[in-house]
Amino acid sequence: MAVPTTTVTADVKPAPRLATVAAGDSEVVVALRSELDGLRQERAKAGTHSADGGDANTARGSRDLAPLPAEVPPLRDFGGIGGDFSLTDQRGAPFALQSLRGRAAMLFFGYTYCPDICPVTLSKMGRVYQLLGERESELATLFVTVDPERDTAEKLSEYLDYFAIDAIGLGGSKEQIDGVIGQYGGHYSLDREEGQVADYLVDHSTYTYLIDQQGRVRFLFRQSDGPELMAAVTQQLFAE
Repeated sequence: MAVPTTTVTADVKPAPRLATVAAGDSEVVVALRSELDGLRQERAKAGTHSADGGDANTARGSRDLAPLPAEVPPLRDFGGIGGDFSLTDQRGAPFALQSLRGRAAMLFFGYTYCPDICPVTLSKMGRVYQLLGERESELATLFVTVDPERDTAEKLSEYLDYFAIDAIGLGGSKEQIDGVIGQYGGHYSLDREEGQVADYLVDHSTYTYLIDQQGRVRFLFRQSDGPELMAAVTQQLFAE
């Protein structure tokens, strides 16, 4: 699998009209809202079942799940990319990747006004957690914004809460985010006119990085990879 190249640019060009999750302008997002509402209801039922003395994992897995792939690509060591970094989470608290030692993570870059790729990825992560079952607590989701001007801590919190997967939203100064983008071989560009502060899109990396319990990148998932593959690859970390 090719490692993405590092480019951090700010292109100036006319921007199309946004279709946000809140506005519901995108057919993709409308479909995801229905799927995510179902996921939230299942998680709420799971919590209630657990409080009554039942097994929350059984309740969470009540939906028929697709079998994990029989052939799973092996983990790799992407020694040229990744590494520790420090940003600020959606509660305004400092966050360091090193604080997750002993716990795996899925990291990807995005922004809350994204009309399709970001909500699709977050929705897939909900399915990944379902497939992992009782191991779900051993995997964190890290959402690093590439649009810090609009993605305030409050905005990140509101956006990520909707997906009900306890994702950690991360932001900071442009310089801090550019540093992380560079570490992970990513890219982004702002499609906006000079001085434009709203209604613009951001072109950004779509890889999802699987980070192991020691903070090393071990797999790069493409946007086309499904949650069954993502869960199967991740399970290898728990067997090491």
